[in-house]
Amino acid sequence: MPLQTEILTRKVAKRDATAVQAAALRLCVAISIGLIFLVTGEFAAYLFLRSRAAGVEPAEKIVGDQSWSRTFWQERETAGKNLNYHAYVLWRRAPFKGQTVFVDDGGLRKTYHSYCDSDSYLIWMFGNSGLWGYATPDWQTIPSLLGAEYESDGQNACVVNYGEMGRVSTQEVIELMLALKKASRKPNLVVFYDGVSDSELPLESDLPDIHTDYNAIKGVFEEQRKEEKTPFSYLRKTYTYRLAGELTKFLRLDVPAGKSSNPDRAAQARATLGNYLKNQELARTLSQHYHFDCLFVWQPALLSDRKSFSAQEETIRSREQRTHTSVEPLLRATYDEFRQIDAPDFLNLADLFLDHRESVFVDPNHLTAEGNRLVAEKIFETSRGRGLSLRAKVGNAAPPI
Repeated sequence: MPLQTEILTRKVAKRDATAVQAAALRLCVAISIGLIFLVTGEFAAYLFLRSRAAGVEPAEKIVGDQSWSRTFWQERETAGKNLNYHAYVLWRRAPFKGQTVFVDDGGLRKTYHSYCDSDSYLIWMFGNSGLWGYATPDWQTIPSLLGAEYESDGQNACVVNYGEMGRVSTQEVIELMLALKKASRKPNLVVFYDGVSDSELPLESDLPDIHTDYNAIKGVFEEQRKEEKTPFSYLRKTYTYRLAGELTKFLRLDVPAGKSSNPDRAAQARATLGNYLKNQELARTLSQHYHFDCLFVWQPALLSDRKSFSAQEETIRSREQRTHTSVEPLLRATYDEFRQIDAPDFLNLADLFLDHRESVFVDPNHLTAEGNRLVAEKIFETSRGRGLSLRAKVGNAAPPI
C-alpha cells in the first residue's frame, strides 16, 4: 500500500473513532440526564402521592383536641395501609395491636362494653368505615357506644364490629352468609349501617352492583394477566405512572368507557335503591331461617344533610364541593330516593342532625365521637322500642320483625 494512502486511511479511521467516541459520549450524557429526570420525577411523584395518602390535616383538626388524638391518627394511618385479601369480600384490615386501634386476627376491630358470654344478647354490625370508626378510637366507635347503651340499660350485649373501609351492602350480605356458616352461635340482631359507599358507586361504573374501587381492583387483576405479554409493563407500577393517572382524573379525561359525562343522577339513585332493596330481601330471608332480627340503618352524610352547619363543617362542605363536584348531586338524589322506604326494620338517619348546630362531621362521610354517640343512641332506642333488646331473655325462638 502506498505511504500516502496508508496515512489517509489512518486519518479517516482516527476521525471515525473520534466521531464514535463523541457520539457515545453524547449518548451517555443524554441517558444520564434522562435517568436524572426519571429518578427525580419518580421521587417527586412518590412524595406527592405519599403526602396525599397521609392527609393534609393535622390530627387535632380531624379528631378533636383529645389526649389520644395524635396516637390515634398515626395508628389509624398505619392500620389503614395494611389490608389482607379475604375470599368473596376482597379485603379486610390486617391484625394491628395499637393503643387506640386494635384489630384482631380475623380483621375485626375491638368493641368496648361488649360481653360475649353465652347468655349475652348477640349483635352483629356490618357497615363501612363510618361503622368501623374512621375518626375515633376503639372505645368511641358506634358499636362500642351501642354496647355502652345496653350496659347502661342493665343488659349484657356482645357487639361485634364487622365494619370495614368502603364496604357496600352487597358485600355485607355476603359477609353475613360467611359468618353464619362458621358461627357456633347465631346472632339475635344484625345491624347494617350503609349510605355513602352505596350511594357513590355510580361514580365508578354504570354496572348495577359492584364494590368500592371496582375499576382499580379489576385493573390490577387484568394487568397481572397481561404482564407476560406486554413489554415494559413494569412501568405501570411506578409512582410517575400513578401520578399521571391522578392528573388524568383531575383533568377529567378518564371517563370510563360507556359512562356519560352528563349522567342521569335520578336514574342512578333509583338503581342504587333497587339494589339495596334486593339486599334487604336477602338478609330478611336469612333472618327468617336463622331466627334473628334485622335493622337496616341509613347513615347521615354531610353533603346530603340539611342541618345547620358549623363553621368547620361549612369549610369541609365547600372544599368537597370544589374538589368532587359530582358527589353532592348524586348523594342528594340517592338520599331523596331512600326517603320513600317505609319498613319497620329500616331506620333512616339522614336527618338525625337537623337541629344539631355543633360539629358532628370530621369530613363529608365520618362523624366525631359525639356524632357516633347520637347514632348509637338512636339505634338502641329503635331496637328497644321494638322489643329487640328483650330477645336475650327469651333466646332465639321468637320470629323476626
